[in-house]
Amino acid sequence: MKKRAIALLAVLTVLLTLCAGCTKKTGAEKLDFESVVLKVGDHDITLREAYFIMKWRQAQYQTMASSLYGEDWYNQDVTGTGTFIEYIKGSVIDELETMYILADNADTYGVSLEDADKEAIETTVKAFMDANTEEAQNAMGATEDIVRKVMTNYRIYNLVYNAMLQDVDTSVTMEEAAQKTFEYVYQPLTETDEDGDTVDMPVEQQNTYRATFEAIKNAKTGDTSFEDAAKEYGFSVSSHSFGSQDDGDFADIDAQADALAVGEVSDPVPVEGGLFLLCKVSDYDEEATENARQTIADEKLAEAFDTAYEALKKDVDIDLDEDLWATANFDRTVEAYREEANQN
Repeated sequence: MKKRAIALLAVLTVLLTLCAGCTKKTGAEKLDFESVVLKVGDHDITLREAYFIMKWRQAQYQTMASSLYGEDWYNQDVTGTGTFIEYIKGSVIDELETMYILADNADTYGVSLEDADKEAIETTVKAFMDANTEEAQNAMGATEDIVRKVMTNYRIYNLVYNAMLQDVDTSVTMEEAAQKTFEYVYQPLTETDEDGDTVDMPVEQQNTYRATFEAIKNAKTGDTSFEDAAKEYGFSVSSHSFGSQDDGDFADIDAQADALAVGEVSDPVPVEGGLFLLCKVSDYDEEATENARQTIADEKLAEAFDTAYEALKKDVDIDLDEDLWATANFDRTVEAYREEANQN
């Protein structure tokens, strides 16, 4: 059974590299670190603790997101519900709620820290404090007590999470997991007009694409693969696997592909705004089936955890000081600390 709990080693590795090498010029943001930003039951969680985790999350996203969106990446609205910083700050609060609620139920699940756990935590705390200057620690709101508390909470979270799920049945039947695979090429049949609106292509152009897809179908022979036939006409091939699970927007396409024999190419398949051409690759894809089996097992774990957690959370009072939490921001990026260190 695969566990989705946060690995302590991964947590420690990121924390140890957050601000390594920062110089004395590195300044801390002026925040009210000791005020309570979140109440979870009887627990008062300070801004310092939440901010420390937020900076860790910032570091995790920094390299990938900044390469795509630039140094102002955290203000990009890419989640569909808000900016990166809104998403990350929301996830930090969710994590803190979950950690403290699970910690309050550790006895219920027979969980306690062993000596080995405590020794690993202390080793990590020392390594983090040694690896970062006082200025770097201040910039993250990090103190020895906060680092210890965060590491301890994550370790307890892992242990309780695993205990909650140890008896969950994650077996997956062949009917649930079995996957078929097809390759396809796709061509949008819409374009953007001068006003920026999406409109249908002229009928003549649409017919040209349909004729091209027919030519690709005819070019796919025993000696010429679907990929090579598509490439000959300037198209690249993608693949998709499907089974008994709901496949969302691909569901109608799956049905069309399922009707084909292995190696057979469909007629052009019109969909809203576009055109598909399909080639059945396999009636049983072993690799895709194993991936689906793991995905379905993970979903069963997630559902079981959500059900159990909601029961634990139901009667817990939770209160977030939104004004105080709004003062924590990403204006001082982890990359800025590193760049400043390299300049001095």
